[in-house]
Amino acid sequence: EGYTQVTQKPAVAFGTVGPGAANAFSPMQQAFLSNSPIIYLAGGAEQEHDKLYNTIQDSADATQWMGNVSKWAQRVLYPWSVKQFGSRAFRLAMAAPKGPVCLELNCDCLFMKTEAREHYWGGFFAECADWVPNWRQEETPYPVTSAADPAQIEKAAKAIFESKAPFAILGDYASWDQAGPELEEFFNLTKIPFNTRRLGRAAVSEKHPQAHRGFPRFRNEIDLMIPVGLKVGFFDGYAGGWPEAIQIAPSQDYVWTYINTKATCMGDTKVVIKQLNDCIKKNGYTVSAEREAWAAKLQKSNAEGVAAREARAYKYGPDHPRYKDGKFMHMGYMSQVIREVNEELYGSAVRVAIDAYSMSDFVMPYLQFTRPASCITANDQAGVGHGVGQSIGAAIGDLENGSKIPFLALMGDSGVFNAGLDIHVAVMYKLPIVYMVFNNGGWMPGMKFPWYGPQWDALGDQDVYGNEWMGVM
Repeated sequence: EGYTQVTQKPAVAFGTVGPGAANAFSPMQQAFLSNSPIIYLAGGAEQEHDKLYNTIQDSADATQWMGNVSKWAQRVLYPWSVKQFGSRAFRLAMAAPKGPVCLELNCDCLFMKTEAREHYWGGFFAECADWVPNWRQEETPYPVTSAADPAQIEKAAKAIFESKAPFAILGDYASWDQAGPELEEFFNLTKIPFNTRRLGRAAVSEKHPQAHRGFPRFRNEIDLMIPVGLKVGFFDGYAGGWPEAIQIAPSQDYVWTYINTKATCMGDTKVVIKQLNDCIKKNGYTVSAEREAWAAKLQKSNAEGVAAREARAYKYGPDHPRYKDGKFMHMGYMSQVIREVNEELYGSAVRVAIDAYSMSDFVMPYLQFTRPASCITANDQAGVGHGVGQSIGAAIGDLENGSKIPFLALMGDSGVFNAGLDIHVAVMYKLPIVYMVFNNGGWMPGMKFPWYGPQWDALGDQDVYGNEWMGVM
């Protein structure tokens, strides 16, 4: 998952029959929620013992349960159908909405000889019925793209320039569709302030003058919302309180029926944004004085937010009475330090895995990113321990792309206990990963307000190792 998000290419994973496939179920679920294109190859038991549960490492047809957490799950019984199903697996994994697929290659496929094909139904047809190499010629390795309805593009562009106070949110598909250059031109043309979410963070650099971390305090003034490839769900309050919107979506799955929608531009994000840019320039739309004022107001708001977070972090820094003589630090203060070190040493180009439950609620507004796919998370899964493996895959992907910038994995003590042994893989391959562990001695104890208090002052003794709780040390 980490590899495919960083490289924007499909990834392949495999596991043996039985326990291998069973262990892959949870990460496949996470990949399904994050739309990560992974081709998982599962081993399978021989067909003649199906449902008897009497053979070694029996997975009882992994496709039956993998189908619940993948776009497509297919059992491959014959060796001559591997190429057909394999090419289809890659095509489906990369089609919007992207996602994992599962192929079970069972023992029959392993031991059956190709010559047996003439004794099966498939033998009555030419081999081209199974598979044709380079079926899209030189474009075979690339996903099929699509454009939006031109009438919806015209309607959206007109609405954008009629709006006085629009606001955009870049979701995962701003990165998946590699739409950064087109989006940057779009924001330069329209002066629309924008926030970025999850994998969409730094699809356009967060140093861009229109970038705004989170919603402004005066979000009620926004009169047009523009979600771009965004999963508008729990973390967005299901669009509650939003004004009317222009939805820019990669597929029907990302068109949300609980949003009051002015226009829907559905297609590959890169292509759709280019359509909008071309339409804006063709029609000669220009930014109004009101839009310029709105953009300036958001720039001021963002700068004030950065300064306020910095001041609050340093208030609870090492000079605070609580931490001056202690051996632990406040997560809010550490969030600011991470931001400063990332900027000073690497120009905010470090990718970060978010896998520390309490820390995640402090660090997100502090982080600043300049490279697409820099914020690696468990998406809606909210898992524990995923950061260990994700950082390994992401670091390999970065090295493959020629980057030696280190990767930062923000881990909690629970996550390290779950998956810490796999760090040895990073050591074996000498991967440039920093695992930073936040140990608050609790199992997913809570987010910042319930646990630390609205003013961060309620940081209790639970954060000091060795305290007594209910008579137990």
